[in-house]
Amino acid sequence: MGVSFSAPVDTRALGALQAQDWVCLAPAAAVLLRDEEHVQFGLNARQAGIIYSPRASQLVQILSQKTAAGVPVQHLVTHLVEHVELSEERALGVIEELLLYRVLHKRSEYQNARAYVAPDERADLTLLGHGELAEELTRLFLAHNVGVQRVGDDGSELQFLYARTMGVDPRPIVVVDRGSHTRLFAPALSARTSTWIPVSISDGRGQIGPLHIRGAGPCPLCMDLYAAAADPCHYRVLTQLTGTQSTSRNPVAVSATAARCVGVVLDLLRPHRDPPPGVQPVWRPQAGTMLSVDVFGEQPETRREFRPHPRCPVCHDARRI
Repeated sequence: MGVSFSAPVDTRALGALQAQDWVCLAPAAAVLLRDEEHVQFGLNARQAGIIYSPRASQLVQILSQKTAAGVPVQHLVTHLVEHVELSEERALGVIEELLLYRVLHKRSEYQNARAYVAPDERADLTLLGHGELAEELTRLFLAHNVGVQRVGDDGSELQFLYARTMGVDPRPIVVVDRGSHTRLFAPALSARTSTWIPVSISDGRGQIGPLHIRGAGPCPLCMDLYAAAADPCHYRVLTQLTGTQSTSRNPVAVSATAARCVGVVLDLLRPHRDPPPGVQPVWRPQAGTMLSVDVFGEQPETRREFRPHPRCPVCHDARRI
């Protein structure tokens, strides 16, 4: 049996594969019979991986049925040996190659969909905020089996942040539509977490970032200072965008911004895992990057880089610690 991939694979995506591990079919992959001796993993033949096998139809049946909901590696190896006439070593090699190409994923990364995770150590991330954008983000995270801890909007957000122990919990915090509260949230975020992703929508355009990753990148107050330098009335206007005055209610902008934000966060949570088979990402999330999502403009997405503002008191204090 031979395997042909038309795009490079990332060996960092595999890790140590154990017989007791579970694997499942990746969300963007498909198992298709190309002809009597070839199996194809997607519609685009130039991009999809192709496997040669004299027993291609049996291979399609096993991979499509056994991996849809997840299967132990040893169980899948046994079926490949019995029905596709592979040696155990070659069967394991095929599974490893499909993992490298992201046709298969380890089941631990795609467990059964979870509901909201109340303050609970099992959550993969915390989401602060409410409204249409926060709800769409939560829906998409759960669809990708990412456990979401929602913190209420009744004043408990700051309590939650200050109760968090810096350095102990590396999980990211997604901060939704909190631009009008930067003077409150910037010190709390800087003091209690190392990775956060601000996301908001204003005037029908989504803004994701600037990303603060593992202690690097500007804080929300930095962006206020940059904006105030260009418009002295910025903060006065910004603080009025709360409640019914929110500009994040355009459903197209909400959907596009939420989808792009989830893609960024997934790349932070499980790098080298989520892109579809055959797709090599051309950009990875970097500290200080601000992504603008404009579904109505000529450029759907633009990126800018920001550094901490030289006169930001929050970042200045953080550098002294």
